[in-house]
Amino acid sequence: MINFKKKFSQKGFVLFMTVLIISIILVLSLSVAEIILKEMKFSTLAKESFKAFYAADSGVKCAVYWDLVENSFNPTSPTYPDYDLECANNGAGINISGSMDTDDKTNFSFNLTNGSCVEVFIDKGGGNTVINALGYNISCTASSANKIQRGVRFTY
Repeated sequence: MINFKKKFSQKGFVLFMTVLIISIILVLSLSVAEIILKEMKFSTLAKESFKAFYAADSGVKCAVYWDLVENSFNPTSPTYPDYDLECANNGAGINISGSMDTDDKTNFSFNLTNGSCVEVFIDKGGGNTVINALGYNISCTASSANKIQRGVRFTY
């Protein structure tokens, strides 16, 4: 006589093991894909953050150059504030706004060739010169959820 219980109890075991192994492989693949996507987002964010930081650094260097070398932010200069500054080889003049003779503050902004921009704020009050530069990874006037701001302060 044939033992039906034993014959039928092992049926489907291979199918079950196949589904189980495929499920494990699928879960591992999705986990690896998620990690890769997060790393790609992180590397893009880091790249854009460096772009904003280097824009701020360029703004500080520009302001220091025009202040110390060219003496452009001196209110006693006969042509102040009618300067056309040029920074980072952007090819465009930068207009100074603010009034150094009344509040010892001025500011300007400019775009860089990589699409980033910087806003520079200069305060010559209190015996020190303080330069605050805010760099952005995109245009200063653009609004985006991906806009990153980095700042640099330089005092002398």
